Amino acid sequence: MDFVPIIFKIEEEEFGIDINYVDAVEMASGVDPAGIKSENIKEEIDYRGKRIPVFNLKNKFGIKKKAHHKNEAQVNDCNVKKNEIDDDVRYIIVRTKEIQIAIYADSIEKIDVDSEKKLYDLPALIQSEATQCYDKILKIGDRIVMILNIDQLLTKQEIKQIADQNRSTR
Repeated sequence: MDFVPIIFKIEEEEFGIDINYVDAVEMASGVDPAGIKSENIKEEIDYRGKRIPVFNLKNKFGIKKKAHHKNEAQVNDCNVKKNEIDDDVRYIIVRTKEIQIAIYADSIEKIDVDSEKKLYDLPALIQSEATQCYDKILKIGDRIVMILNIDQLLTKQEIKQIADQNRSTR
């Protein structure tokens, strides 16, 4: 299948994910504390009867949090109740080579079918271990959207913890 990005926002930052990695986009519902010890995974959601860890890009990229929940001045990662969630909040359910995770998104900007001509490889100058979670750069007018490399988002330890948890809950 051709490259088609799902573009989404976290705070004011825009990211994209190749639709080939996406299983679904789900409305936000109640979240529970995750059974995994990780800086980037603190919650999990129920997705079709299966517990899916929520990967927090805000933590991964150091994006400053602001309140997105009704009647709440600050967001507490694990104390979000279904009726308090902002209507725009979504989870993008993606699969890596080894596991399935949910990515929290404040909003889905669009699915851009006509993006290939605006897609660029990550410049060699900025390629490093710290930037391996980025795959491509998408230019839309004067906006730049970083396309995520889903297989490089999580650490090996996070992948192992999730895989182990999945095996133990079967």
